[in-house]
Amino acid sequence: MKKTILLGTLLFTLFSHYSFAGRKVKEIDERVKASFNREFVNAEEVQWVDMKSYIKVNFKVVNQALSAYFNPDGELLAVTRNISSNQLPIGLLLTLKTKYAGYWITDLLEMNDRESSIYFATVTNGDREILLKSQQGNSWQVYRKKRRLPLSSN
Repeated sequence: MKKTILLGTLLFTLFSHYSFAGRKVKEIDERVKASFNREFVNAEEVQWVDMKSYIKVNFKVVNQALSAYFNPDGELLAVTRNISSNQLPIGLLLTLKTKYAGYWITDLLEMNDRESSIYFATVTNGDREILLKSQQGNSWQVYRKKRRLPLSSN
């Protein structure tokens, strides 16, 4: 249950237009800092964001942009990174290319929670946006559908 709530919160943050609504943190709890420094020894360009119920850290390791999520006690909850379609497992890539041939990929994300990798893809056509999720790495499930509003002609 705790993972489901966390996953929902992370997804809301990652895929909403308000993902930057968190306030920058001036003082980070030492437990969170110590945990981050243990996990990501060579991190660069570190930026902390307080999302109230968890701490988000944006950073780079070997020129790879990552985000890590910690609870207030310093426990690492998940790590995410944006990926390109050629970094997907082949089965997921083929399904995207065939089942969603009329769509283009607007976001592609890999989330790791120490136990597994979960993939999220946002695909869009002219009037529909679909958020897909793959937890086992072999098939996509529709996580959310949204109709896109037509552009106004002013």
